[in-house]
Parts: sequence; structure tokens; C-alpha cells
Amino acid sequence: MTSETVIETAEVDISEDSEGLDFIDESESDNAPESKEDFWAAFEDEKAESLTTVWVCDASFDVADQGSARDIFASTTKEKVVNRLFAIISSPDLKEPCDFDAASFTTKQQAIRAFFDGAEGRNLFIGLVPVF
Repeated sequence: MTSETVIETAEVDISEDSEGLDFIDESESDNAPESKEDFWAAFEDEKAESLTTVWVCDASFDVADQGSARDIFASTTKEKVVNRLFAIISSPDLKEPCDFDAASFTTKQQAIRAFFDGAEGRNLFIGLVPVF
């Protein structure tokens, strides 16, 4: 049995679209720290929204003594993505095993960033897919 690539990847230079969202090329290691900050700045920007794209999110992380958790979803607005991610990370079932208290942050975006940023075994992918 052979497998085929379902999603093609492409390199994209950092540029700004009309809605103010940054598209980031993370293939160059020299740009990684700056690109990471660009991503979080765009994610935390309340005005960052796009009417011609769908937000695609893939979140995965390890839960101590329970295995791995993963959620893949798509949404038409960033607000729905933020609300769903926050609901996941603020679950009482994750507070103790993941040693994380989402209530200690001012905004939902700050809590999401603190949960995923720099934590080994916690991965977050958010992409904008054009709708035609």
C-alpha cells in the first residue's frame, strides 16, 4: 500500500495581507524567533480577522498518565478558534495533569500562548485557508 501526500506545502515570504494578518515562512531557522512573535502578535490582535478565509486549527499535547490529546477543527472566525482552544486548555480535567491554570491570565489569547509556547509536547498549528 502506498500513501499520497494530501496537503502540499509551500514556502511563503513574510508579507501582510489586506486584513493585517501576517503569513509566515518558518522554513528558515534564522526567522524562527521573529516569526513566532509575529504569529502571537497577530493571534492576540483583536482586529485580526479575514472574511475570505477559513481558520484551520490543529492542537495536540500530552496529558500526564493519560496519553495524548488532539483536536483538529476549522472555523469561520478567529473568535471561535480562540473560544474553542480556551475551552480545551481551561478544562478542569487538564488543570492538574498539565500543571496549568488558565484562570491566572488576563485574556484567552494569553492563556493559549502560555499553554503552547515553549512547552515540550504541546503543538499548535493555526492556518488560514482561502475560500473561493
